[in-house]
Amino acid sequence: MIKTITKTEQIKREIQAKLKTLSHNEPLLSEPALAMEFGVSRFTISRALSELSSDGLVKRIQGKGTFLSDNKKTAEKSKRIGFITSGNVLYRPGAFYFSVLSSAVEELSKRDYSVVLSNYDSQTNSIDKTVEKIKENSLDGVLLVGRFENDMVEALSKANVSLVLVDENSKNENIVQVGINNSDCGYRATRHLIEKGHRRIGFISTSILSTRNFKDRFEGYRKALTEMGISCDMDYVEVDYVFNKGKLYVSRLLKLKNPPSAILAANDAMAIDLMKELRKAGVPSPEKFSVMGIDDDDVSEHVDPALTTMRVPRIEMGKCAAGVLLSMISGTDVAQKKIVLPTELVMRRSVVNAM
Repeated sequence: MIKTITKTEQIKREIQAKLKTLSHNEPLLSEPALAMEFGVSRFTISRALSELSSDGLVKRIQGKGTFLSDNKKTAEKSKRIGFITSGNVLYRPGAFYFSVLSSAVEELSKRDYSVVLSNYDSQTNSIDKTVEKIKENSLDGVLLVGRFENDMVEALSKANVSLVLVDENSKNENIVQVGINNSDCGYRATRHLIEKGHRRIGFISTSILSTRNFKDRFEGYRKALTEMGISCDMDYVEVDYVFNKGKLYVSRLLKLKNPPSAILAANDAMAIDLMKELRKAGVPSPEKFSVMGIDDDDVSEHVDPALTTMRVPRIEMGKCAAGVLLSMISGTDVAQKKIVLPTELVMRRSVVNAM
């Protein structure tokens, strides 16, 4: 794909060429003079200089002009960002982390940054080797995306590289984090089911003990039940759901005297897998079992029945994380360390009123 160079990018390159001819204390031409020389508006010159300043290549002193940056650390950029995920992550179009990645790449490419994609597996990669690899690649910053053990997060936070944690929470309040309130997401999803008249509500999740996001969604589910005086029946709950083996859970539910009328899944992928297993078992859904997910994957509106879910703003998440990381790389202090993005209820056909 051919990348189109914007007018601002073109002017930035022209100015960078001029910078190489300047001595340390020699100012660049004024904005009006540069606008006249390059035949562009002063607005374009001002925007290009602002971006060069954010990149650490120039310093702008009010009343004196624009000078070559004396900060060698910020002036010598590799223009490479690490995008590190953990576990078995799907990168098919429409999948959650693919959307986060593509939106982050789009944002970073506007500033001529490239992305080095890596997957971390604690079973095959040591923390020390991962940190060493980051240093070898001379990465300017790292987007750490998904579930990581605390030791890994802490090691990277001390690796002298700008770091943003995406879609995960850390107890370290000094680490910049971009994500959602997963407990609130589970709570609001459960409240929606309750408002539809459901009182027997199940919950399914994979690896809930090791996945903080899913655990928080489960806590939100339990909080909503408790507030409404509904007991959390563990016969309705599966915290180690296995994809393509959901028939075991369905079989278990069908043997209950009073099975749940609605089930909340910790994400859309599990909800869709469950609906598939219900269909195989000849169980009508949503007539007998309403099913709801969390994430709003691209495929969720195309399954039958279309999935009711909580929309997690994954595109905005990637853009926001990339933007914050670029600010950190430029030397800007990020005052708000924990950025929580809003989620949204998306009502489709997989949830109906309780009978």
